[in-house]
Amino acid sequence: MRGNFKASYRLNDAITKDEWTITPHSLYQSIEYFTLNTMMTTLLSVVVFEASYDAMKFFFNLDVAVSQKLKPKYKTFLVMHL
Repeated sequence: MRGNFKASYRLNDAITKDEWTITPHSLYQSIEYFTLNTMMTTLLSVVVFEASYDAMKFFFNLDVAVSQKLKPKYKTFLVMHL
């Protein structure tokens, strides 16, 4: 069979009936993977949100610090153009 690849094959050749059967273990595994993927996606979303929030705070504080050192006419210009 090795090296004897067909250009097209039937579904029955590729997947056996046992692989289509739902067992308690396969159901548990599916739920486990779904839960793990959901938790990891949520964790990644929280991490990205926290990082973007911290970056936003940093740049806002930097903007405030810079604008406080400028003269009033430049403050208005800075606020209008940002």
